[in-house]
Amino acid sequence: SGMLLLSPLTISSTFAQGAEAGKLLLSLGDVQLNRNGKLSPLKKGDTVQAGDAIVTGATSNAQLRMTDGAIIAIRSQTEFKINEYQFNGKADGSEKASLSLVKGGVRAVTGVIGRENRDNLKVDAVVATVGIRGTGFNIVYCQSSCTGADKALAKNGLYAGVFEGKVTVANQTNSGVYGVNEPIFVESTTSSITKLKEAPSLDRKSVV
Repeated sequence: SGMLLLSPLTISSTFAQGAEAGKLLLSLGDVQLNRNGKLSPLKKGDTVQAGDAIVTGATSNAQLRMTDGAIIAIRSQTEFKINEYQFNGKADGSEKASLSLVKGGVRAVTGVIGRENRDNLKVDAVVATVGIRGTGFNIVYCQSSCTGADKALAKNGLYAGVFEGKVTVANQTNSGVYGVNEPIFVESTTSSITKLKEAPSLDRKSVV
């Protein structure tokens, strides 16, 4: 009877892993899905789930619509991972999202998760973790891949900003809460979080 007790649990947990987290609204150029280490092309209408990573090539981009209504635009030369995405159709405190920006950048308009003023939407972005408490954010991790308005190469590191609401930014050294018109820059896991006068335009230059 021990086996019988176990089996419903294993079924529900595999379902949670395979549950839809979002759908592709747009797929331009080289957009791939990395699921369990296997790469396959992602096209409009395809679903993504927890555990999946979306990888875009040069001059490519993708847009996801998540189950809670969030829209996430993924820049070119980006690797973006959905670690966890829990939304059961209503904001009852169980909703939660954990995302990773491995490289590149994302711009998003939050859905139900993240609009509530608690840290249930987090993006792990290489050198710092960004918690979203707002309706829209822009996070880019530059590795000799971004230029500023003057077309010069932007300094390598993490750039983050919010268009409405606030973001919490934390690394091994410090943490802070930043609002609209307070873009920040973080160079490494131990460097201080710097407020910028203005965010660089961060155009992705094609990496040859």
